Amino acid sequence: WHLTDGACPPLPGVDEFVRKEEDVPMAVRRMCLHAWLDGDWCFVDADVIFQKDVRHVFERAFDVAITDRVGTITYEKKYAEVMPYNMGVTFSRSKMFWLTVLGNLMLQSEKLQEWTGDQLVVCAMAKAGGMGFDMKVLPGRIYNYPPKSEDDDLSEAAIVHYKGHRKQWLGAA
Repeated sequence: WHLTDGACPPLPGVDEFVRKEEDVPMAVRRMCLHAWLDGDWCFVDADVIFQKDVRHVFERAFDVAITDRVGTITYEKKYAEVMPYNMGVTFSRSKMFWLTVLGNLMLQSEKLQEWTGDQLVVCAMAKAGGMGFDMKVLPGRIYNYPPKSEDDDLSEAAIVHYKGHRKQWLGAA
């Protein structure tokens, strides 16, 4: 499924797409879409490739499972102190979790409602012990791995995240 705004064409190869057509900031739109969906979901950014089956993650009990930055190149940066988790790959089965994130996001500045505010809220919730939700943390080096170079060994990674300048490597993957 492709969760998108009212203007973006569906990505090639998707079975279904869901639109949030209202003109709202991107992070708000994303949280509204997450909160709309029942059941087990793996939310991913459009710049990821699945190398291995990850359905086994849903054999564990949780409301949401996020990935850490440990063992990835983003862990080595100061950025990881503020955002130790990356929502580029997120496993979910709780609409209420996303409604809570959305409520907290709406208290943020317009700039944060557009970009990173949702991730800041989720990181704060995780640091606070989940705030009533069962939050699991999965190893980013396996479930949300940003390669260091084009010839990086990706054999351990189930999901590779080609973020930033790495997007150019997607065609070779």
